[in-house]
Amino acid sequence: MKVDDLIVGGGVAGLVAALAAQNKGRKVLLVDSADHVGGLLSSIQHASYTFDYGTHFVSATGRPNIDEVLLSSVTKEDWLKIPHVNAGSYFKGLHESSTVINALNALDSDTLNKGIGELVGVLQNSTLSEKYDNAEDQIKAVFGDVFSTHILIPALEKLYQVPASSLASNAQLLFGLSRLIIANPEVSKALKELPAFDDRIAYHSAEEGPKSPMKYYPKVGGIHQWVDQLADQVGKECICLGQSVEQLQYQGEGIKARLSDGDVIEAERLVWTLPLFPLLRMTNSNWQPTGKPQFLSTQLMHLVIDKAPITSCHYVTNYDPDFKHFRATLYSNINHRNDHRITVEVFTQDPLSVEEIFNELVETGLIDKKSLVLFSASDFLPISFPVYTKDFLTARDDMLCEAEKLPNTLLLGKARGDQFFMNDVIIDAFNRVT
Repeated sequence: MKVDDLIVGGGVAGLVAALAAQNKGRKVLLVDSADHVGGLLSSIQHASYTFDYGTHFVSATGRPNIDEVLLSSVTKEDWLKIPHVNAGSYFKGLHESSTVINALNALDSDTLNKGIGELVGVLQNSTLSEKYDNAEDQIKAVFGDVFSTHILIPALEKLYQVPASSLASNAQLLFGLSRLIIANPEVSKALKELPAFDDRIAYHSAEEGPKSPMKYYPKVGGIHQWVDQLADQVGKECICLGQSVEQLQYQGEGIKARLSDGDVIEAERLVWTLPLFPLLRMTNSNWQPTGKPQFLSTQLMHLVIDKAPITSCHYVTNYDPDFKHFRATLYSNINHRNDHRITVEVFTQDPLSVEEIFNELVETGLIDKKSLVLFSASDFLPISFPVYTKDFLTARDDMLCEAEKLPNTLLLGKARGDQFFMNDVIIDAFNRVT
């Protein structure tokens, strides 16, 4: 079989790459070893209930040429348009209008005032553009000791499960730990008029900041509907599931790939969207990795309860190290249906029980303690999120440098390893392909 582009990996980067290439008139074949496309941007059916693999919304990119291709299906009547996602956070108390940690919940007045004094001091001595050896040094330099040691570093270490001193600088940004709420709404708004404060503190409500792109979510079912619609746009005849690339040869102006079922694919270009390790092992027998990246494992606990949540949040990020879960998605607050489904994400090697999860949701003010669990199910993802250590960055950069030497090869998504937010992956994939 001959194609213009052989795309390896059926996650969002692979699907976007396929559509972008087809938009340019190129013939594509997308290959993935799984039995479905989407990767972690997916849903799972348990009994008669649908749950997502974590919190996912379809979002406009703000790029008309991209949105015209990717959002044609979600503007129909069976999709909800969500101008503002009602996201909350928890750290020593629930803050229902922003994912940013509210220091007013976390600290007594004396400690809070001391932290504010330190913050004013560090504004004169540090900038966000400076280079730091690790995340701990960076956070202390940017926020001062009080906010760092009482809030940001404990939150960061809860999520990554390693000391902050071993994490690369900017590791905190991947979980939204770039700002704090340190004052009442009026004072916060006034302080954000000052550029130095604007980079470090947040509005009380996300609605006060810049207008976010329109979000979409299906009225019934889960986020997989968008993935399935993208796959339909690519065309079933252009997608090969349950197959992996077993052998690669670079020849002339193209590549030849042998799939696990023995089929041979000839292509002008290889578009690789998976981690780079297998690609480098196939193409360079002498290549040796400089280190082994570490990944978090995630338990997804799915619940159906008989009562509506007692918060209006669509989802809540829990940064508090006294609790084990990281995030809870409250579906009935999104689609206003009466099946009160919840997906709770926990970074753990040791899955929690239904009772443990339920109690945490009660203690953090998300559900009524009198709620009854009508249904529960659990999924376990052994590899879900990279631990952003300095060693991880070194290994990633070394692999990327080696892989970029390969001719007629385009690296996207997980192959690049430097983008973690879906819209960033989408925009980069679309632009690089076209």
